[in-house]
Amino acid sequence: MYGQFRNSGITRLYSYAKALQWYKDTPPIRGDGRNAGLRPLGHRNKMQFQLRMQGDAVECVCYDTPVVTFHPDGIIAIKDGGYVSQTTAHFIRDVLGLGASVADKDLVISVNGNDYRLKSGMKLKEGELGTYEVVESAPHDVYHIDRKKLNALRKQVQPYRTFLVGMIKMREPVFEIDELCEALVEMGHRKGDNWGVELTPWRQDVSQVLPRLQAFFEVISQEDKEGNWYRASLQMLWSGDSYRTKLHVRVDAALRRLDDLLIATHPEVLLVSQCEPGVFQKNAYERFRPYKELKA
Repeated sequence: MYGQFRNSGITRLYSYAKALQWYKDTPPIRGDGRNAGLRPLGHRNKMQFQLRMQGDAVECVCYDTPVVTFHPDGIIAIKDGGYVSQTTAHFIRDVLGLGASVADKDLVISVNGNDYRLKSGMKLKEGELGTYEVVESAPHDVYHIDRKKLNALRKQVQPYRTFLVGMIKMREPVFEIDELCEALVEMGHRKGDNWGVELTPWRQDVSQVLPRLQAFFEVISQEDKEGNWYRASLQMLWSGDSYRTKLHVRVDAALRRLDDLLIATHPEVLLVSQCEPGVFQKNAYERFRPYKELKA
């Protein structure tokens, strides 16, 4: 959304003194409209970006979120308000002149050649000549896979893995929505029910999803009877894609999805290391954090 506001008129505010002066020099919007009394941070027709006072602190607001706050003691607080987006990154760049981007589902702020994940927020201190010093930034956990444990889990469901590969190859590999609907009826579900076994279904907490994942593995861990593996396969392959009328499946993608479900139901295969602030390390298994915390 920020693209249409690239000419936002926002001036870089390096310090509390400059932010406070900018606030004092910016006349509020006149009239009795919804923006009356508000002070724009940039162009006066771009009221998505505002300046406001919170006590003695000067807040730079992006869409109702005080993303950058200048404090009288020289501390500059940055937070995303839960909006990890390019809009927030562009706003931080405009206000502070720092490198900011979205990477690995986090806002990443570059300060003096180091990359910091914003996470719950960070604090800078004013430096000379427009430089900054990071005074507060929390470390973050990075997850890794214990390959030995994951391979042991794969062996437990190896007969089903063999079946899944053969099933996909035999189908060349197209599945029809009518097959899913019939399978769901036989499993006691309707298409509109919460039957999916994807990791992050729409508006559902992992505590609601985990029982379905466990039920899925109860089926595939037993001997195949009366097409149970076939129906379970359709449930897994269609999860998250039930709006389509046809599903094209690749073997490697199906096996990765099965691995994801194994990890979610057995988060003990996740190893945790701590990455220090200022060091950006890709966290490819972050999506399993809720399952590990649930099982803790």
